[in-house]
Amino acid sequence: PVTLIGSGTDVPCDALTYAWYLEDNDGTSTILGQVVTYTWMTAGTYFVKLRVEDDDGGVTIDATTAHVTP
Repeated sequence: PVTLIGSGTDVPCDALTYAWYLEDNDGTSTILGQVVTYTWMTAGTYFVKLRVEDDDGGVTIDATTAHVTP
């Protein structure tokens, strides 16, 4: 398992919503939360995206890849 930790700040301190989009062999899983744990079942390289939205509809997205080895 891997633990993913998102962070963000907003002025004037609106509440933030975190959504993780995690690619796997079955498609894409969406998991809500600032801190999530996920396990890929097959070795490979997977796309990981974090979307953070504030109360006013402001959105930022960041993405990376996860390299899973057996």
